[in-house]
Formats: sequence, structure tokens, C-alpha cells
Amino acid sequence: MLEQLLKTHLKDGDEERDTLKLKDIERQAILEALYYTNWHVTLAAKRLGISRASVYRKIKLYDIKQIPYTEDARRELMGN
Repeated sequence: MLEQLLKTHLKDGDEERDTLKLKDIERQAILEALYYTNWHVTLAAKRLGISRASVYRKIKLYDIKQIPYTEDARRELMGN
């Protein structure tokens, strides 16, 4: 999950290296964990290694909205 995000953003000689923000990585990781657990917050929290309360706080902080599991949504989420 994180490896794919980093590959997307950190290409050799790419100027985006300076613009990648920790909050972007965190938001993406939380979104992916929620998506792949079908929005089961407890399972997403375990996958991320954080508490359920932290997941709820991050959902609010990053204004993450639930998206249905579809092939198009998977492609968009994974950048493919």
C-alpha cells in the first residue's frame, strides 16, 4: 500500500519528491485500509496499527468520505 504510493510519487529525478507530504501518505493509507476492509473501522485500525479512535479522528481531519467498492474506485484509489 505505502510502497505503491511512494512509487507513484517518488520517481527518479522527479521534482514531486519535495511536494510529497506526510499528511498525504497518511490520508492515502487510511483511505486504502478503510476501502479494503469495507469501512470496518476496527479492522482498518488493526491493519494500520492505530486505535479505532485515531481512525475516526483521521476520517474527520481529512474529511474522508465512504466510497463504494467498485473496480473504477479501486483503479482511482490505486492510481491505475
